[in-house]
Amino acid sequence: MLDDSLFPRVICPRMRAIMVLFTHDGDLLDLLFHKDRQRLRLEPESLRIAAGTLSSGQRVLVEIALDLWDGVGEVHLWDLLGSLDGERFKVFIQALMILRQ
Repeated sequence: MLDDSLFPRVICPRMRAIMVLFTHDGDLLDLLFHKDRQRLRLEPESLRIAAGTLSSGQRVLVEIALDLWDGVGEVHLWDLLGSLDGERFKVFIQALMILRQ
Protein backbone atom coordinates (compact mmCIF):
# COMPACT_ATOMS: atom_id res chain seq x y z
CA MET A 1 0.00 0.00 0.00
CA LEU A 2 1.23 3.46 -0.85
CA ASP A 3 2.25 5.68 2.08
CA ASP A 4 -0.65 8.13 2.38
CA SER A 5 1.56 10.72 4.11
CA LEU A 6 3.24 11.45 0.76
CA PHE A 7 0.18 13.41 -0.36
CA PRO A 8 -0.78 16.62 1.36
CA ARG A 9 -4.44 16.83 2.35
CA VAL A 10 -4.88 19.98 0.24
CA ILE A 11 -4.76 17.92 -2.96
CA CYS A 12 -8.26 17.02 -4.08
CA PRO A 13 -9.22 13.35 -3.78
CA ARG A 14 -9.32 12.94 -7.56
CA MET A 15 -5.71 14.10 -7.91
CA ARG A 16 -4.63 11.94 -4.97
CA ALA A 17 -6.26 8.94 -6.68
CA ILE A 18 -4.52 9.74 -9.97
CA MET A 19 -1.17 10.12 -8.21
CA VAL A 20 -1.65 6.67 -6.68
CA LEU A 21 -2.73 5.30 -10.06
CA PHE A 22 0.55 6.56 -11.55
CA THR A 23 2.72 5.08 -8.77
CA HIS A 24 4.74 3.11 -11.34
CA ASP A 25 4.31 5.67 -14.16
CA GLY A 26 5.04 9.08 -12.65
CA ASP A 27 5.90 10.58 -16.03
CA LEU A 28 2.22 10.28 -16.96
CA LEU A 29 1.42 13.06 -14.47
CA ASP A 30 3.57 15.41 -16.54
CA LEU A 31 1.92 14.21 -19.74
CA LEU A 32 -1.60 14.94 -18.48
CA PHE A 33 -1.34 17.85 -16.07
CA HIS A 34 0.10 21.34 -15.77
CA LYS A 35 2.81 21.67 -13.15
CA ASP A 36 0.28 23.00 -10.63
CA ARG A 37 -1.64 19.68 -10.98
CA GLN A 38 -4.93 21.60 -10.94
CA ARG A 39 -5.83 21.29 -14.63
CA LEU A 40 -5.21 19.17 -17.68
CA ARG A 41 -2.31 20.24 -19.88
CA LEU A 42 -4.33 19.79 -23.11
CA GLU A 43 -7.81 18.83 -24.25
CA PRO A 44 -8.53 15.12 -23.64
CA GLU A 45 -8.38 14.18 -27.33
CA SER A 46 -4.95 15.84 -27.67
CA LEU A 47 -3.78 13.94 -24.59
CA ARG A 48 -4.92 10.67 -26.17
CA ILE A 49 -2.91 11.48 -29.28
CA ALA A 50 0.14 12.33 -27.14
CA ALA A 51 -0.29 8.99 -25.32
CA GLY A 52 -0.38 7.08 -28.62
CA THR A 53 3.22 5.93 -28.39
CA LEU A 54 2.86 4.57 -24.83
CA SER A 55 2.35 0.92 -23.97
CA SER A 56 -1.22 -0.37 -24.00
CA GLY A 57 -1.21 -0.50 -20.20
CA GLN A 58 -0.07 3.11 -19.93
CA ARG A 59 -2.72 4.21 -22.43
CA VAL A 60 -5.36 2.53 -20.26
CA LEU A 61 -3.95 4.38 -17.23
CA VAL A 62 -4.31 7.65 -19.14
CA GLU A 63 -7.97 6.83 -19.91
CA ILE A 64 -8.60 5.91 -16.27
CA ALA A 65 -7.01 9.19 -15.13
CA LEU A 66 -9.16 11.18 -17.58
CA ASP A 67 -12.22 9.38 -16.25
CA LEU A 68 -11.24 10.04 -12.64
CA TRP A 69 -10.49 13.69 -13.40
CA ASP A 70 -13.66 14.70 -15.21
CA GLY A 71 -15.42 11.67 -16.62
CA VAL A 72 -14.05 11.87 -20.16
CA GLY A 73 -12.02 8.68 -20.15
CA GLU A 74 -13.07 5.88 -22.43
CA VAL A 75 -12.25 2.94 -20.20
CA HIS A 76 -13.88 -0.43 -20.68
CA LEU A 77 -13.75 -3.22 -18.15
CA TRP A 78 -11.99 -5.51 -20.61
CA ASP A 79 -9.25 -2.88 -21.06
CA LEU A 80 -8.60 -2.99 -17.33
CA LEU A 81 -8.46 -6.76 -17.19
CA GLY A 82 -6.54 -7.25 -20.41
CA SER A 83 -4.02 -4.41 -20.35
CA LEU A 84 -3.05 -3.74 -16.75
CA ASP A 85 -0.40 -5.94 -15.19
CA GLY A 86 -0.82 -7.09 -11.59
CA GLU A 87 0.92 -4.11 -9.98
CA ARG A 88 -0.93 -1.52 -12.06
CA PHE A 89 -4.23 -3.25 -11.36
CA LYS A 90 -3.47 -3.05 -7.62
CA VAL A 91 -2.82 0.70 -7.76
CA PHE A 92 -6.02 1.10 -9.81
CA ILE A 93 -7.95 -0.51 -6.94
CA GLN A 94 -6.08 1.67 -4.42
CA ALA A 95 -7.04 4.77 -6.43
CA LEU A 96 -10.69 3.75 -6.34
CA MET A 97 -10.47 3.23 -2.58
CA ILE A 98 -9.25 6.82 -2.15
CA LEU A 99 -12.35 8.07 -3.92
CA ARG A 100 -14.60 5.93 -1.70
CA GLN A 101 -13.26 7.48 1.53
